[in-house]
Amino acid sequence: MENAVVETAKKYLVGRRFLSLYGPLGAGVQYIDFKTYSGDFKAVIDFVGEGDKETLHSPARYIKQIPMIYKDFKIEWRDLETCTAQGLPIDTTPAAMSAVFVAQMEDELIFNGNPQYDIKGLLTAEGRSFVKMGNWDEEAVAYEDILKAAETLSTKGFHEPYALVVSPKLYSKLVRAYKNTTYLEIDLIKKGITECIYKSPAIKGEKAVLLSCGSEYVDLAVSQDITLAFLETSKMNHYFRVFEIVIPRIKVPAAICTIE
Repeated sequence: MENAVVETAKKYLVGRRFLSLYGPLGAGVQYIDFKTYSGDFKAVIDFVGEGDKETLHSPARYIKQIPMIYKDFKIEWRDLETCTAQGLPIDTTPAAMSAVFVAQMEDELIFNGNPQYDIKGLLTAEGRSFVKMGNWDEEAVAYEDILKAAETLSTKGFHEPYALVVSPKLYSKLVRAYKNTTYLEIDLIKKGITECIYKSPAIKGEKAVLLSCGSEYVDLAVSQDITLAFLETSKMNHYFRVFEIVIPRIKVPAAICTIE
């Protein structure tokens, strides 16, 4: 069941495909602190060292409690008896399904944050850049919007590698011919902007996000990576939990550009 949990989570997690991990730090680490940075994200050249008027600084420091994401499931004792008596492998379906739900909630936290616990996500971070979305039903508009987002980040000093994540609704609009060529729009984006293009059901409606994905800008802090734990035996049945303890750390919101 442990193997089923890990392997299933790998297939469904999207945010971890482009975010760096900080940790695992250990399940006993309940709080983490990090700073957000602003200023002029460019170096200065002169002869006397007095020309940097926009010193890189940290206007805010956060101490956040790291939340636990989990899903419980039950294995009935009679099923175990059947497997033992007949020499069958145990059915890992409930463990795998629980891993799917935990993976989906992790991406929900990464992209949308959690207002209840004052956690910001890639789509909700204050200070992020913004590009107004055109009509992606029209030819070339999607490519032009994503190019604008890349130009916005580049102008502010945030360069490749970029990662692009779109909603499933928008992803389908990228898989079509670009004008009168044999290229799909997604092919041009991969050639000209970034090869890291993903879709995530955690992004609802018509939204996309492009970010410079260095660990110095944003990462995912992990106290406990996704795992399986035995909870208890009650009334002869066995209860388990798939869980993890993680939080996104957005240190430089300006390195993120949303298209919406």
